[in-house]
Amino acid sequence: MAIELRRLTENELELLMNWRMREDISRMMFNTVKLTMEGQLKWFEKIKNSDTEIRWIIWKDEKPIGSLYFVDIDRKNLRCESGWFIAEKDGLDFSQVIAIQRNSYDYAFDVLGLNRVYGLIIDTNKGLPRMLELCGVRKEGVLKQHVIKDGVPHDVIVVGITKEDWYNQKKNITYEKIRIE
Repeated sequence: MAIELRRLTENELELLMNWRMREDISRMMFNTVKLTMEGQLKWFEKIKNSDTEIRWIIWKDEKPIGSLYFVDIDRKNLRCESGWFIAEKDGLDFSQVIAIQRNSYDYAFDVLGLNRVYGLIIDTNKGLPRMLELCGVRKEGVLKQHVIKDGVPHDVIVVGITKEDWYNQKKNITYEKIRIE
């Protein structure tokens, strides 16, 4: 049951595009999009060598199952925004989902040398804040009616974890280590 994160390549752009346009995934995002391969290729050219963005495909047993990303990587203030989704849930258990999240903190703090990881969660994504709490993430606030999606205002929940909080928590837990490219 090997899980790993591999950097996004041009080969996965169509897969990522199709996942991102699925209703079950797009309803958890800030906007509903209609993507094209031409647009994907332009976007990929822009981000592939970025210093402020890293995108991975999550693989399980050599099958792509989702995506995880760090954006707005700020090396001066030592922080980034993180987000992810699982598109193919078959055979994935909750402990593996938690391990993906925890390993992403190891990468942010140990490899990138950041001090803080934060996330922005639309209010329609009811389960994610609770799952992130289990990983040591704290709710930091709510941006009231911050996003208008399909004409409807939505609150955005701000969550985050610092390196210090992660290291303190990490002493008392075990989790599957995964390879992150």
